[in-house]
Amino acid sequence: MKVRMEWSAREGALEAALGDERLSFRAKGLLAFLTANPDETYDLQRLVSAASEGRDALRTALEELEHAGLVERHERVDEKAAKKREQKAASRAPIPVMDSLFGPTFAPPIPIDELPSVQEESRTPEEEAVERIIRRLNALREASWDWAHYTPLLARYPKNVEKIKERLREGHTEQELTLVLEYRAAADGGDERSRRYFNSETPFNTRNFDENLALALDWDARGRPTRKGPGAARGTSAEEVEIYERTIRGGRE
Repeated sequence: MKVRMEWSAREGALEAALGDERLSFRAKGLLAFLTANPDETYDLQRLVSAASEGRDALRTALEELEHAGLVERHERVDEKAAKKREQKAASRAPIPVMDSLFGPTFAPPIPIDELPSVQEESRTPEEEAVERIIRRLNALREASWDWAHYTPLLARYPKNVEKIKERLREGHTEQELTLVLEYRAAADGGDERSRRYFNSETPFNTRNFDENLALALDWDARGRPTRKGPGAARGTSAEEVEIYERTIRGGRE
């Protein structure tokens, strides 16, 4: 059954968003559009048709708004696709495969819908590792910051798994990537500046990952000390503070 994702603005969301410096102007503009049509829900295709921004830009803005708890996601069954599927199934009578070849006494009829699908494929070890990392990321995000409504990151979106796959393909292990997430959550949890950067991209991008991994391994070797204030889990040296600030900016100088 095909499911279509749609979004709508939460009540009072625009007032809350206008003073939120964490949100981009694109996200605020999209929220204003949704708020102006409170009785409507919009899928990504409708939003693309109504705006000059491309699909990727709007998807990023929606993720910002979801992470801030300002929009609601709705799952809608694609009724046209479901109806076509029902019509196709109704027109497809069971085919007694063995009976048609050898007679009714050889074997019972086997409806073609019950035959194994050649399209069913198991997930690769990499896909399973990525899924576990995303699940851990969501658990840490939800537990480490206050959310009006937490919307999980989904592994089915290529943008959410791109950096994770890059690091895995470089030879880094699932355990190393998970350790980086656990370290960053311990170091930055509760810091509102850090929330927008604790995602599936920033901790793993090429400018940040080696530094993050080195700090995470040191933190783990020291028994994973509990943070008592901003930066306590990282240490307090000037060099580490500089690394942290650079990481918060997404690796930008």
